[in-house]
Amino acid sequence: MVLDLAASGQYKQLGRIGPRPTEALVKQVLKAGPAAVAPLTEIAADLQLFDAEAPEYFAPLHALRLLGELNSSAIVEPLLNAPAAGLPTVGENLLAQWSDEAAQMIARLGPQVFETLVGVLDDPAREDESKVLAYKALAYMTVAHPETFDAVADVLLQRLHTQESTLMTSYVVLTISQVGVASAYSEVMALFKEGKVDRDVIQPGLARQLLLTKDTTSRLACVKHPFWERYDQHPLERYV
Repeated sequence: MVLDLAASGQYKQLGRIGPRPTEALVKQVLKAGPAAVAPLTEIAADLQLFDAEAPEYFAPLHALRLLGELNSSAIVEPLLNAPAAGLPTVGENLLAQWSDEAAQMIARLGPQVFETLVGVLDDPAREDESKVLAYKALAYMTVAHPETFDAVADVLLQRLHTQESTLMTSYVVLTISQVGVASAYSEVMALFKEGKVDRDVIQPGLARQLLLTKDTTSRLACVKHPFWERYDQHPLERYV
């Protein structure tokens, strides 16, 4: 397990503390600054920990939330690659929450990682799981950094009709809908009629509702949660 390889006892404690860390531990870890990024990333990207026993299975999400306070672009590639490296066999709810929060932590880095995310979308060697996470990050970026909206919308529109699989077309549609690119409404509805969207990913009714709703900030607002508010709004015990 990664926790046994972590360089310091303070990182091992992330697998022992239960669903909410102590303020003392958080301060201790964050005090290390950039030196904390590598060990925290190693833990955050080890999705097999979701198959561990309690309380160790909370460790990746603790580490992920701490990384959100350190503002390092070094987290991007390890997090994007994590789902493709192997998914846990249990802990599905924890994994789903991890996916949302990993996308948020990447998105908060803003324009500095925009081109990296676009590169992932266009790389044929990348697994679909990594691309899905990149799409999620781009959606959240439009709220964390509103100045990126037009660039993200352009990226999505350019890829709406170019995907090689129904699955990836569906995630483009999902992201366009979440972001609220209203100009794509007719094209998106046409894709549903042509059977080119997997309705297990998004239903046409939901896509219509999202595309016609002006306020996208509220549905993607979790990206703005401060550290402790994450534990208040999304307590980890909810996902087990």
